[in-house]
Amino acid sequence: MEEIVKSDWFFFITTISVAVITVLLSVVIVYGFIILKKVNKFVETVKEEGEELIEDLQEVRARIKSESGLISKVPAVIAGLMQLFKIKKSKSKK
Repeated sequence: MEEIVKSDWFFFITTISVAVITVLLSVVIVYGFIILKKVNKFVETVKEEGEELIEDLQEVRARIKSESGLISKVPAVIAGLMQLFKIKKSKSKK
């Protein structure tokens, strides 16, 4: 008779343990899905911002290429200004 009581307690405790573990695992899985959803949203945001950054960089490159004619004239302008100041300095010394 004592064996039946022991087995009843065993099955009772096992049933309670399985129920508690099942509830805990369910909670963990739900939180896991919530975290995955947030990570997915974050990844989408990073992807969109990356695409916008690429577009911006392409615009900058295009602008630099279109204005490269102006940029290539800068050294000549600086050299001309230097010559102008050298001439003025040499005239003022005489």
